[in-house]
Amino acid sequence: MAGLGFKEKLLTKDELAKFKESPIYLAILGKVYDVTEGKRHYCKGAGYEGFSGRDGTRAFITGDFTEAGLIEDIRGLTLPEFLGLHEWQQKYDKDYTYIGKVIGEYYDEKGQPTETLIAFNHHLKEAFAEKDLDALDMSLFPPCNSEWTEATGKRIWCTEWSGGIRRSWVGLPREYLRAGKTQPRCACVKDIGPPSSQPDSKNHKNNGDLDNPSLKVYSGCDPKAVSCSFPS
Repeated sequence: MAGLGFKEKLLTKDELAKFKESPIYLAILGKVYDVTEGKRHYCKGAGYEGFSGRDGTRAFITGDFTEAGLIEDIRGLTLPEFLGLHEWQQKYDKDYTYIGKVIGEYYDEKGQPTETLIAFNHHLKEAFAEKDLDALDMSLFPPCNSEWTEATGKRIWCTEWSGGIRRSWVGLPREYLRAGKTQPRCACVKDIGPPSSQPDSKNHKNNGDLDNPSLKVYSGCDPKAVSCSFPS
């Protein structure tokens, strides 16, 4: 955290490259931090030495600490990976001293955001929205418990705590493919019981969440079973 009278630096890549020993600087998403306090991680011979004196943003996600991997370029990363980068930058904001910006992929010669950084921030908003949607989806359709053994095959089942989501109902396992997703998952789905006997009731023909068109019964599984087994 910068103190009173702080004036941020604007460094070229060559200037940043000089700070590999004392002090030690690194950059993530174009922001430069003094990480000398954590030199045991970033000094010569340490595990994260490659980050010193450069912006190795991509490697924070890929784990590729080679020269080819320690680069600024984040093209092709996914929305969850954008969230991961944001969390890494938050860590550096919290644990180390902010120095300034490096001229390159994320900031121009005047220290203004480049198109790359603007696009990143746009995708980050999308990532947060997707994360919120995923959390809501998990609360509506909690994941099943599952296990597999060579002897018995696969088993899926629901409890009031399956998926780590506490609730007052158990639910029935269903194959669930949410719109926009490419792979289905097992979800525990609430069954509110038989339809109302009143013809004018708004619940007539209502089978709870089980009528959701994104759900289907697993082949070979009893539609009312809370546990299903699929032998190898």
